[in-house]
Amino acid sequence: MHSVSKRRRLSPNMVIDDKKKYPVNRDFVVCEGLYEKCFSKFNEMRSNQQLCDVKLKTKNGDIIWAHKVVLAANSEYFNIMFNGQFKESRVAEIVIQQLDVFILNLLIDFIYTSKLFISEQNIHEILNGICLLQFNEQVQNQCFNYIKTRVNPNNCLGIKEITEHLGLQELCSFCLKYIFILYRKVIEHDEFVFITFEEILQIIKSEELCVSEELVYKSVLKWTVHDLANRTKHLPVLLNYVRLLNISTSFMKSITQKEPFLKLNSKCVKYLSKAFALQQENNAILNLTYSISIPFRPNYSEYILILNKVGENNNRSLLFNAISKKWKYIDLRFPSIPSIASYVLNDSRIIHLAGCQLLNSQTNAVLRPYFDDYSKAVIQELGDRKVNLTTTTPMNEIHNENNIVQIGSKIYVVCYYNSEYYDIVEDKWFKMKCSTNVRTSCSVIAFGGYIYAIGGNIGRSDTNLVEKYNPETAEWTTVSPMKYKRRSVSLCVLNDCIYAIGGAGRVSTFLKEVEKYNPITDTWEDVVSLKHGRNTAGAASINGYLYVFGGGNKIYTIEKYCPFKKNWTVLELRIPKAFGRTTTCTAFTIRREHQHKFLSFCQTKFRFEIGSN
Repeated sequence: MHSVSKRRRLSPNMVIDDKKKYPVNRDFVVCEGLYEKCFSKFNEMRSNQQLCDVKLKTKNGDIIWAHKVVLAANSEYFNIMFNGQFKESRVAEIVIQQLDVFILNLLIDFIYTSKLFISEQNIHEILNGICLLQFNEQVQNQCFNYIKTRVNPNNCLGIKEITEHLGLQELCSFCLKYIFILYRKVIEHDEFVFITFEEILQIIKSEELCVSEELVYKSVLKWTVHDLANRTKHLPVLLNYVRLLNISTSFMKSITQKEPFLKLNSKCVKYLSKAFALQQENNAILNLTYSISIPFRPNYSEYILILNKVGENNNRSLLFNAISKKWKYIDLRFPSIPSIASYVLNDSRIIHLAGCQLLNSQTNAVLRPYFDDYSKAVIQELGDRKVNLTTTTPMNEIHNENNIVQIGSKIYVVCYYNSEYYDIVEDKWFKMKCSTNVRTSCSVIAFGGYIYAIGGNIGRSDTNLVEKYNPETAEWTTVSPMKYKRRSVSLCVLNDCIYAIGGAGRVSTFLKEVEKYNPITDTWEDVVSLKHGRNTAGAASINGYLYVFGGGNKIYTIEKYCPFKKNWTVLELRIPKAFGRTTTCTAFTIRREHQHKFLSFCQTKFRFEIGSN
């Protein structure tokens, strides 16, 4: 007689357990929304005092009914209380002395409903309650994310102070970042003049501050004047962190005349005199120990350079003032080569690469140069209304799709079937390893010492493929793919994340979708979509915001993204029509210390009309 197995196989995914007499399925069925429905029912039962096993009593005697298991699952404070050897684990009434009934009720409601009422009047008590009850990480993050949406220029300083006191480092850092970027608006509110000396010092000495030195100077004087008797003694220290070298002499004179108390402080007078002397001698005095010799703040800029993409209008360039929201036409006197790509280097020089036309997308070897010397690369250096052109040694390859990025002293040219890099120091081009994934219309960006190749077209299909190149090992590796398949996507770095903006999708549709990549977590996250679909648009980040220019046939609009409000707004200013019928372009943020080079090429008489469209 054959022995009968206790477990009979039914399918690759299911077995029967003879003892339990029912099939055990190895697959899982996920019921969407079950948790939400359960907690909705829990809250309904709590409101009706059904199955409640604990009463929370506040210091003024009010009672809040709840379920121990729900509280313990979301709060480490209650979890330890109910599962430990404390007397509270055996009683039905718990006294919470530290919170009043209104705040405690809001926090208990939040546990059951995920909804939290926060106002400027209760935010301090809410944060105190979160720390006391020790919400679990997920609940705490939900709460903090909601609080972030309530931060504004009027309350950011106060919330920063509270979170710093409570040790909420992540939320405190968010507020500090908010202050650095929106300092221009923050100093307009009453809360600003009540901050301590240590707080204003922390702000103005930071390299992350995104405002002009004129505004920093004004803010220091405004804070001092509010309590002149007690704050004048701090003025010399504060002025030491205002980079007066970057402020015009006329501006300082006008402010000094309006604030005569500056002349009564000998240290201030001495410091301002040193600044005046340095400005008048045009940086001739180099041995000063004062901060006036410190360079511009790296996070603050005023201009974005817009270069027309490949084509007959590639000599047409614009300067966009992100502060005044105005255009300047700039004649950069590009070299007389029909370059396939131009790129602004870290030192403000511009490299132009010659290119060629692909005749047959299936046979990469058949190429037609735009002009005879297709291996030519020219580096353009801007002087005082003068242009110096330097031709590099010839490139090794023929390129028809040039994605240019810079890492250190090396300029990388990434093409789908051949790539190379130029060593600025050695003045020599070197071949570099190509990706095994051959694709066209791919976009490239450098960040964190790596090169990222994003999206593109493999064969006749769009892809969401993302690869990372390590210059140290000369190896390509695949990282997490984008959520959306697309080509010719615009890339930009903001707040240590890579933003993928728009691009082209199936049937050549211009996409509105935006997503961002976090290299630390190797994850992509959806960002609110653009107002208009764009393809090969110019994208640049400046002063904590992201700007997108043009991107298609007769698309003259500009959109601005605010990472705090998490929204896009369309500016009233538009790209001048004379810039070109097709506004596919590249955008580069001009560092503050280099902007004078570009401004010297701005035209008093425009070659094409700049005005409203």
